[in-house]
Amino acid sequence: MNYYLSFIFCILSLHTVVSQKSVYLHPNFNAYASNHRTIAILPFYVDLALPNEPSEFLRRQFLESEGLAVQQALAHYFESKSNSKDLSVLFQPLGLTQKKLQLAGLDYRSIGQKSSKELAQILEVDVLISGNLSLSVLLSDGIDNDFNWVDLWIMAPEFGRLAIKISDGETGKLLWLYEKAIDRRSGKNTKELIEKLMKQAARSFPYYKNDISG
Repeated sequence: MNYYLSFIFCILSLHTVVSQKSVYLHPNFNAYASNHRTIAILPFYVDLALPNEPSEFLRRQFLESEGLAVQQALAHYFESKSNSKDLSVLFQPLGLTQKKLQLAGLDYRSIGQKSSKELAQILEVDVLISGNLSLSVLLSDGIDNDFNWVDLWIMAPEFGRLAIKISDGETGKLLWLYEKAIDRRSGKNTKELIEKLMKQAARSFPYYKNDISG
């Protein structure tokens, strides 16, 4: 019996490691990136699967608040790195991005109707950061970060998945994708989640100067 349980836990551990994250980098990334100077961060697309389904009105509010929270947390993270000489690009201030979207008559719901190329032209940037967030909790409200051994190994601690994408503004091509499962170890709110995730993603984030040729 003990051997059987050990085997099950090993399989669960392997599944957790394998499903934790995945990274994609376009094979010709350097060719695209050689002309990149500015990046804008967009609100994230959110998919909610809450235990108690809210009304349609509340659901739309939740989707927007979660999507904007990720955008703001990423912008805050990169603003703290804005003076870094290691980055080969500049990040457009969040306030400027929001102002340009408003002037173009775009809000959270209508952004998805525009292509990456169109959005890059509206925002006057070379690159876009966007992504998808799947959740079964409202992360922006904060969650209980306490868990026990049973939660960790038996009760499937994952409650979501976050994908961060970099798209070329001129062609709309996907250049980089970092996808990671979210669990109670990832952070108790959106800001903490992004800070932890980006520290982990830093090794593969492709705009550090030692990763760009030319």
